[in-house]
Amino acid sequence: MLARVAFPRIQTFDSSRTPQRDEQVAAPRALAAVDLSTIAAALAEVEGSVADRGADSAAFGRRQDSDLQQRLKRQDRELAAARIRVADMEAEVARMQAQLDQAEGRRGVSGAPTSG
Repeated sequence: MLARVAFPRIQTFDSSRTPQRDEQVAAPRALAAVDLSTIAAALAEVEGSVADRGADSAAFGRRQDSDLQQRLKRQDRELAAARIRVADMEAEVARMQAQLDQAEGRRGVSGAPTSG
């Protein structure tokens, strides 16, 4: 079902390899001509799309910042309301504690009701 297949050795140019004895060193080929106008046009296209995305990103950042500011204000209002409720509850606890202390004072230190 499976067969072993031999592949030819990969031949790539290794510029750092030491040549073998009596080996003819390969001279580098001439560089290809470069069309700078094509490259410049491609870069301009990419820069345009990046600028568009940058503007979109800035608008998104402003919207997100505005949303976060609104959430923070809402949470600040909720925190202030919660602090008021806590203060009211603490006042209620203090009032109840005073009533309890007053009731225990009427009963006396031993805990038995005083006759009187």
